[in-house]
Amino acid sequence: MKYLLTLILSQFFIQSYAQDNSRYISRVFNDYNFYENITYTEATPYSIEGNQIRKSYKLDFYEPSGDDVASRPLVILFPDGNFVIGNKEQNEIVNWCEALTTYGYACVCVNYRQGYDNSIPEEGVNQAMLRAIQDGRAAVRFFIENQSAFRINIDEIFLGGNQTGAEVALHTAFVDNDSESPSSLECLDCSGNIFWQEFSIAGVLNINGILDNKEIVKNNPNISVLNVEISNSNKLLTTEKVKAFHQYLLSQKIISQFVRYEAESNPIEGFTKLVNGNNINTFIDFLSGDLIFHTESPLGDIEVCENTVETYYCSNDKDSGYEWIVEHGTIESQTDNSLNVRWNKGRGIGKIKVIRTDLKTGAKGKISNPLYIDIASPPIVDFEMQYLSGNIIKVRDKSFEANLFSIDYDFEGQMYQGNPNTEALFSYTQNGQYNLTQTVENICGFVTQTIPVEIQLPDAFNAVNIDKMVEKIPNLINSGSDMRLDVSVLSQIKNFSVIIKDDYNKLVIKTSYSIESITDKLFQVNTSNLEIGTYFMEFSTDETLIMTKRIRIK
Repeated sequence: MKYLLTLILSQFFIQSYAQDNSRYISRVFNDYNFYENITYTEATPYSIEGNQIRKSYKLDFYEPSGDDVASRPLVILFPDGNFVIGNKEQNEIVNWCEALTTYGYACVCVNYRQGYDNSIPEEGVNQAMLRAIQDGRAAVRFFIENQSAFRINIDEIFLGGNQTGAEVALHTAFVDNDSESPSSLECLDCSGNIFWQEFSIAGVLNINGILDNKEIVKNNPNISVLNVEISNSNKLLTTEKVKAFHQYLLSQKIISQFVRYEAESNPIEGFTKLVNGNNINTFIDFLSGDLIFHTESPLGDIEVCENTVETYYCSNDKDSGYEWIVEHGTIESQTDNSLNVRWNKGRGIGKIKVIRTDLKTGAKGKISNPLYIDIASPPIVDFEMQYLSGNIIKVRDKSFEANLFSIDYDFEGQMYQGNPNTEALFSYTQNGQYNLTQTVENICGFVTQTIPVEIQLPDAFNAVNIDKMVEKIPNLINSGSDMRLDVSVLSQIKNFSVIIKDDYNKLVIKTSYSIESITDKLFQVNTSNLEIGTYFMEFSTDETLIMTKRIRIK
């Protein structure tokens, strides 16, 4: 007897484990419970005579038989019928709900108000759509109010339908204020039940439906949409409309999928086949993917220094468990929704991924998109200094692992800051010995290196007064403008040239003139074509480099 009890319990736990881990993805239930004609709202129907007597509207609820989880996703389906003959007992809608329950979903078929004034076709249909939206919103509020009784996860409510029913689902999901209503007849919640909860929809199963006013999707960009086109060779126009709607959703950065299903005879027959048999996987893949991937990605610093400990986390959902996967780092400690990682030595790319498990149902999600971590090593300082003349030096950065480098010239507070592995020129205007200091830094910190610089001004420097001309050049120059140099202050020279290089030492401009040919004593340098950035000007006279200046085009 003890052996038999152990065997039974073992089989139960094995079966439960398998069911929990494949729920929402594979068929795990063989039967369903059916509850029919549940009143969810009372509303005034359309009446040719203008009758204002309110009527009760019903829904049918389907759930997996033997399901004992605390909450599960809910799919609310709206029947087709062009606002004339739609009802919750349509075979296609019933089959759809029955199929979804075998995967672990709760499902509902909803009756909503039918009929419209065909003497004003466009406004009549708009008024019918408004009544359907009111009923759809009432159905959602009904299940939020009764979530415990029906064991519904109100964060995972999906709407769906075919053709008119799909458009009711889309409008119910995306229309959330009266100004976007298809008709000004009434406000969105002026008709319906007494429940007033706010709600959000997780996704929409849209078969052959579109929104005439696509702009309303911008209100709820977190709603995912599966767009399915059922057509035959005579329905290509509808295909283009549904596909165009899908493409518009993508342009608004809304998660959207498009699937075309070719029917052999007509779309109704195609719909019947789509919600039966293996074709139901079109919806299952969307629903299970939506359930899994709407969990936020891990958060935390993405630029770190090697051998440091950083904290990463997901939102603290008490009904979720998280399994962490770390590459190029070591998990030092973790809680329910966070962990501390020590990143390995050596610059590279680390990764953090997470798998979420629904603790209520035991359903295990797919692995998340990775969070990429840039692991830095401490910077290594190194540079090369070259004398271009007695008073001009060129510094080339040769550091490693640096994000930024700077140079202190030890002269009148002059400094340079630039990108690693670039070059900088500087002119001293006084003789003497100076300490040239380079600093490089990254997220791990900074290091410095200092070398002495001996400056001896060339004879031509004092003779030609070039420093007086250079000091008049502005540091910032507007993009698109040329530079005009006042050469009237220069003396004892015949020829004058200007070279402009970028901070990678690439020559961009070279101009030379005879001083005697400059009649107005203004020397033009064509800087109007320079792109925005930092440049170095080199001034030479009679083949001797005697001055440099850094400028910036803004």
